[in-house]
Amino acid sequence: MTSQGGRALRAADAYAEMAAGELVVTIYRCAMAGFSVGETDGWDIGWRALSEIVPPNEAGPLFGQFYGFVRALLAVSRHPLSWRPATCRGLCTDEVLALGMIESAQRADIPGLLESAAMLLGVDELGDALQATQSLATALARRGMFVRAPRRGDPCEFDLCPRRNLH
Repeated sequence: MTSQGGRALRAADAYAEMAAGELVVTIYRCAMAGFSVGETDGWDIGWRALSEIVPPNEAGPLFGQFYGFVRALLAVSRHPLSWRPATCRGLCTDEVLALGMIESAQRADIPGLLESAAMLLGVDELGDALQATQSLATALARRGMFVRAPRRGDPCEFDLCPRRNLH
């Protein structure tokens, strides 16, 4: 399905990356909200979003990967992590860094992964967070879901959405 130098294929790839990124952000936000308030509503929203995209027999294991990823980030972070409401189209800096970790892991960009992780978590010991990131990135890639994080410093036109903090 290529045309004029692969332009149609690149457009399809860009759409797939956008869809994967939106799904990852939605589930990440739902997981963060679920951990902060201790209610299952956030988890249910994330589960429904995932089960609409991924076959039912794969949704459970992949959802577990998200759970492990967020749990590992929270366990090692030295400061409260921020996120925005699930319906917000913009990203806060912490969300961009978390996406950057996953993207770097999928691309085997170890320096990029370490840089994003250190900036997000503010710690030198990143073992559990890096392992969870690699595990989630691999699980997404196996399903053909590749993430492209916005570049840090790109302006966000949705800065009016409130950020949420855990802790």
